[in-house]
Parts: sequence; structure tokens; C-alpha cells
Amino acid sequence: MTWTNLPLSEALYMCFDLETTGVNVAEDRIVQLAVSYFHQGRVVQQHTQLINPEMPIPEGASAVHGVYDNDVVHQPTFNEFISKLKPHLRGEVLSGYPPPILVGYNIISYDVPLFKHELARIGEDETLIDLPMIDLIYFARWHLRQHRSLKLTELCKHFNVPLDNAHNALFDAKACGMLLPLFYRSGYLADTLGEVMREQAKFRKQLGEEYENYRRWLYHDRFTSELTIGQGKHIGTPLHKADKGFLSYCLNNFEGIPELVQEAFRDHI
Repeated sequence: MTWTNLPLSEALYMCFDLETTGVNVAEDRIVQLAVSYFHQGRVVQQHTQLINPEMPIPEGASAVHGVYDNDVVHQPTFNEFISKLKPHLRGEVLSGYPPPILVGYNIISYDVPLFKHELARIGEDETLIDLPMIDLIYFARWHLRQHRSLKLTELCKHFNVPLDNAHNALFDAKACGMLLPLFYRSGYLADTLGEVMREQAKFRKQLGEEYENYRRWLYHDRFTSELTIGQGKHIGTPLHKADKGFLSYCLNNFEGIPELVQEAFRDHI
């Protein structure tokens, strides 16, 4: 059986998270890395490692994840640690399981690109991390678009998943592993990995087009396709039911509203 036909319930998930010196995927460095293996809804094995980024950690970044310069001064650099990580990326750590599927929250746009830049910086093959991956953020943005916040912390609250130490790589990775079966039971994920990957690609494309057209001002309801308010206290309200005063206020007080949004607002005033 290929991984594309593998039922979600039988897959081995390597939940993956990074904490870094900042949000620039091309320039910032890793300060903590964690993997949490899940199979059939339970933790099989977990690993975390602080990394010396070979640069000062900005105070703003430390304030988010709690990793400071003195925490990493005696820790291995990424170059020194990569040899211990390679067996995980090659699926060599756990025997008796299918090859792992990478899982995370915003890993496609952030964690994986930043990790690839770290690999390139030390002359390693960037394809080391080219594993099949499920990024839960696309399924959250598609199925839970009406929520005012889709941060991992808020998602955990919604599903009653404990996240005692947000922005710690190990706790965030574990939270993703706990959320995945809840997404499945909620109908947000298909039955097989191949179906999930196809839906993920479709959602990425449609969400990208939606953002290009409307930014966060509007979105199409996932069931009716109606234009719907996408941010603020009226989020989730169909545009044709939106308060006309609110629409007028937005047009008169906010700059940079996309032309398509302006046209839609004017049509409903």
C-alpha cells in the first residue's frame, strides 16, 4: 500500500515545530526544534532540542518563546545537530510503522522554508525535509473561517486541547498531533492521506485567490458561496445582511481596501 492510499487512522505522524529568532524565513535561525510522533491518536515518542543560532536572539522573539541567549550558549549549532535529526527525516527512528507524515501548523509557509534555508546555509540537501506533509492551518482557514482568531492557541481552546506552554516547540508540536484526529472527527480531513493532500492543495489555491481578491475583508461562505464579512465584530455575517452603517464606516475610514471589496460594499449600501 502506498502512502496515498493509507487511511489516516493508520499513518505515523511526525508533528514538527520550530522556535526561531524571528519570522524572516530567509534570514532567521532556529533556537528550538521539536518532533512528536503520533500513531492512532497517541504519542509514541517525543524529542526536543535547543539550538545555538550563532547570533543574538532578539528580545521580542525571546518574549514570545522564552528562549534567551544564555539558554542556548552551550547548545549545539544547527550544523552540529543535523546528524541527529537526519534519521527522523529519513523515517529511521521508529520500526514497525509506516514512513512518517510531517504535520504542523503553518509549516508549509514558515517552518519548512526556514528549515530549508538552514540546510542550505550549512551545505546540506534541502530535500531532506521533502516529506508528505499535512498543514492544519489550511483546513482551519477553510472550515473555521468564521472564527475571529485561528492562532494555534485559540484553536486548542475551541477543541479543548491542552496547550500549557504555547510557543514552546514541543508543546506546539504535541498540540498539532492532538488536533489532527479531532479535525478528522469533525469532518475537516478526508479518510486517506492522498485525499487529504488533494484537498490541501485545493484549499491552498482557493484561499490564496480569496486573499488576493478580498484580503481579510470578505470570503465566500463554504456552503452557500455567499460573500461574507471576514473580519471584525461582524465576521461570519453574510454581506447582504451586514449593517449598512458598518459598510459605510469601513469605506470612509480605512485605506487600502481592495477594489472588489469596495464594489461589493457599495452594492450593499
